Amino acid sequence: ADTSGEGEISVYELEMAFQEPSLMNYRSALGISDEECLELFQALDTDNAGQVAAESLVQGMMHLKDNPRSIDIAVIKSTCKHVRKQLDKLRHELQVTSPPRG
Repeated sequence: ADTSGEGEISVYELEMAFQEPSLMNYRSALGISDEECLELFQALDTDNAGQVAAESLVQGMMHLKDNPRSIDIAVIKSTCKHVRKQLDKLRHELQVTSPPRG
């Protein structure tokens, strides 16, 4: 799936890999859908760079095998991290633009 050989995979590479019989068999054996793979990718792409470490994606898929609802937890954690970053950024902007009190 990592066509560039950089150890990272893009969402495009992942979608192309969905067509490869070996990955189809792997995901089928784990009971993981295309949608769950994409959700996992988005959860792992915490900096919204559009790429994740291929090893992290494989480890995440293995984790999903152990607990099929883990994808939900991974997505929630990722969303919480994103919201926290946005809140921290907003708090900082408010501190910078607000006049001193008192």
